[in-house]
Amino acid sequence: MLRLPRVGLIVPSSNTTLEVDFYRSFNRGATIHAARMYMEVVTRANERKMIREDLPRAVDLLRSLCPDVIVFGCTSGGAVGGLEHDRKIASWVESRSKVKCITVLSSVIQALKKEGCRQIGVLTPYIKEVNEDIRKSLTQARFRVSFIHGMGLVHNIQVGRVTPREIFRFAQEVRPLSHHAQAFFFSCTNWRALEALPQLRRVFKIPLVTSSQAVIEAVKHFLKANGND
Repeated sequence: MLRLPRVGLIVPSSNTTLEVDFYRSFNRGATIHAARMYMEVVTRANERKMIREDLPRAVDLLRSLCPDVIVFGCTSGGAVGGLEHDRKIASWVESRSKVKCITVLSSVIQALKKEGCRQIGVLTPYIKEVNEDIRKSLTQARFRVSFIHGMGLVHNIQVGRVTPREIFRFAQEVRPLSHHAQAFFFSCTNWRALEALPQLRRVFKIPLVTSSQAVIEAVKHFLKANGND
C-alpha cells in the first residue's frame, strides 16, 4: 500500500497558524508532522537563540520519521541578518537530515518572481528591527521595497490571535500607497493572512503573496516533481 508523503514542519513554539494552514491546504494529500523551537517574543536576538538552541533537536526529531521534505516554517527567523542566513539554514538542515529543506523566505522570493514583480509593498505583524531584516532580505533578492508596514507586535501568541478581518483592515491603511507597489507581501507564518486573501483580493488588484501560501505552494510543487502528487 502506498503511503502519503510526509511533510516535516519546523515552527516556533508559539506559532498557532502554520500547521492549521498546512492541514487545510493538503487535506488528505500528505501527512503533516511538526516539531517546535522555543520562542515567545519575536525579536532578532530571540530568533537567533531559537535557531541556535532548538533547531538541531527539531531536525533530529523530524529526521526520525523519515519525511519526504522538511519546512523551516519561520519567515523572520530565516531573514535574521539577511538572505544568506536563510540559505545557510536550508543547507544545514539538509546536511543534518539528508532531506530536502524548503524555507518560507525562499518560497516567498520564488512566488514574487513568478508574478514578475520587482516593486514590493510589505505588511507584517512585526516590530521595526524584524521588519528591517525582511527588507534587507528582499533587497538582497533584488526586489525594491516601496514600504514596509508593521503592527508592532512582539508576543507571537498575539500575532496568532489577529483575525483575518483585522489583517484586512490593517491592509486598508496602506491602500493609498498601493500604486507604489506591483505586489504586496504579507510576512509571517503565524499571521492569518492566508485566510484573509479572498477578502483582500476583492480590493487590491495586484498580486498578493503570504508566507504560508508561498511555502505551501513550494512544498506541493516539490512533492509533485518527485512523484508524490
